[in-house]
Amino acid sequence: MPICAQSQPYLLLGKRESLLMLIGGYFDESTDEDTENRCYSVCGYVADGASALELSFAWADLLRKHNLKYFKASEIEYGFGEFRQYRDDPNNVTASLSRREKDKIVEIKKDFVNAICESNVYGIGTVLMLRDYELLRNENPLARRNLLDPWYLCSSFTLMASGFLMNDANHRHQAEMTGFLRPIFDWQEEYMEKFVASFPNFCRKNPDSSRFLLPPHFEMEQDYKCLQAADCLAYEARKLLLKVEYNDNPGRPMRMAMQRLGERMFKIYLLNYEGMKIIAENQSADHIPISPAMENKMDLQI
Repeated sequence: MPICAQSQPYLLLGKRESLLMLIGGYFDESTDEDTENRCYSVCGYVADGASALELSFAWADLLRKHNLKYFKASEIEYGFGEFRQYRDDPNNVTASLSRREKDKIVEIKKDFVNAICESNVYGIGTVLMLRDYELLRNENPLARRNLLDPWYLCSSFTLMASGFLMNDANHRHQAEMTGFLRPIFDWQEEYMEKFVASFPNFCRKNPDSSRFLLPPHFEMEQDYKCLQAADCLAYEARKLLLKVEYNDNPGRPMRMAMQRLGERMFKIYLLNYEGMKIIAENQSADHIPISPAMENKMDLQI
C-alpha cells in the first residue's frame, strides 16, 4: 500500500560540512490496547544530528504549549495519562470522549505530527501480525525455531532495513561524508540486554547491512523527544495495518495523521503469515525477502 509524499525531495546526508556523521535511529514499539493483541510494531525515524536536535527542540516547545510532560500516542488517543488534564472530568478517564475532548485530541495530535513532517527525518519500521505469528509457529517447526519474539523480530528487521538505508546514503556521498547510524530504542527491560549482547552476532550474520551501524542503545522516551516521535509513527502504522489486514472500519479513509506522516516515510515492512514463513524457511544473511507494505515512492536524493 504505497504512500506517496507530496513534499520536495529531502536529504538524509546532505551538504553539511563534517567528516564522519553520526546519524540517529530512534525506535519505539506499539501493540494493541485490546486483549486480542492483533498487531505489534517497531517503528521510528532516522535523522542526522542537526535534524534530530531541531525536532527535539520543536517537540519540547509543543510539550510546553500543551502542558504535557511527554507525548504518548495511546494516551492522547484515549484520553488518559498526560491527556487526562483535558478531560471534562479528569477523574473519569473511562468515560466516552466528548466532542470537545475529541477536538482537543485532534489539535494536539496535529501539532506534533506537523513537527515531524516539517523536520528532516526518514520514517522506517516493521509491523507484525500477531495472529499470523502464532498460527505459523503452531504449524511450522522451522518457525518455532527461527522466529524470535515479536519485539526482537521487529527490532532486528528494522535494524537491518536501517543498515541498508545507510549503505544507500553513504554510496551517494564521498568518503569524507560517511555516516554511521546509532540505533536508540525505547527502554525495554525484557529484551534490551539480550539485544545488545547479540549485536556482534547480528553483525557477523549481516556484514553488509551492519557496515555502518553502531551498537544499539536504550533510553527512556520521556528523556528522548525523538523516541516520542517514533511512538507516534509506531502507533499510526499499526492502526493502518489493522485497517488493511482486518478490514477495520472499511468505509473510513486512512487516518489523517498517517496521511501526513507518509510525507516522511521511507519504508515500513509488514510481517504477515507469508512474509514470516519466508523468513523462517529461508534464513540468509543480508537479505530482506519481502517487499515493504508502505513506502514513499519519491525519488529521494539522499
